[in-house]
Amino acid sequence: MLETGNVSDVERLACFIASINGNKQQHVGYCGVKAEGILEDLKNDFSDIPLDYSFVAAYENGEMVGAVGVDIDKETKTAEIWGPFVHHADWEKVSMAMWKQLLKQLPISLDRAFGFYNIYNSRCAGFMEQLGAERKEREDVILQIIREEWKVSKEGIAGITEMTEMTAEYFDAFRKLHQEAFPNGYYRADEIIEKLDDKNRVFLATESGTFAGYVYCEADPELCEADIHFISVCPDARNNGWGRKLISKSVDFLFSFKEINEIILCVDASNATAIRIYKNAGFTPLHQLAFFVLPLAAEE
Repeated sequence: MLETGNVSDVERLACFIASINGNKQQHVGYCGVKAEGILEDLKNDFSDIPLDYSFVAAYENGEMVGAVGVDIDKETKTAEIWGPFVHHADWEKVSMAMWKQLLKQLPISLDRAFGFYNIYNSRCAGFMEQLGAERKEREDVILQIIREEWKVSKEGIAGITEMTEMTAEYFDAFRKLHQEAFPNGYYRADEIIEKLDDKNRVFLATESGTFAGYVYCEADPELCEADIHFISVCPDARNNGWGRKLISKSVDFLFSFKEINEIILCVDASNATAIRIYKNAGFTPLHQLAFFVLPLAAEE
């Protein structure tokens, strides 16, 4: 008998998601494919409300056969959908049962939810369309580089002189460019500044002391993970190779942690220039994600 309910075992949930999310036909973007990383996100970086309210699992004969959750931002009243992750013959029935239960148990109202799904994940695409979501023209490309493929610094590109770390004198210029380049970014400029430490770095490109661009990257050696989150170059400083140099600097930094063997990043699929720069630096495409927006206000 199929039952839906809260997640009582977070480790079990992380392993379940990992067992499914490595398959392109079932892949949900930005949720991870390794159980350790997924578990860390669920415990420490998932949603503004407790997991008991933001995730639902489906069980059959005591076995977990499905899960779906929402990573909620209370300030914007939006959420990113995790799933549905389903291992069951009646995929649609399980998914819809979990979704209905999830909406019932949410303690706050939401305006919109976002879904990022591999372009080969036709089931989740159909699920979102059935709910009334709109598939946007935007698509994201997930790229990866592994340590063994990193050759840029050996060619001498990363050893440049006009590269520095973030200091207070550049805060205003950084805030301005970040807002212009990523007005809806998942981290605001001040949030990035607050996160800066020995593992989370902003590297700046400067020309004769003038701010020209930046890259923000995070290293998590305990989980053997690293990400390049944001990179942007000022309009009047473009076409001078700064993008490639910023990538080189950030990758050199991230691979300075011996525990890190791969780096993941995301680029708008329509940004052919950025994709070309990353590919030239040694990154290879992993996934292409479709983007869905689901209105929720009418359902409350």
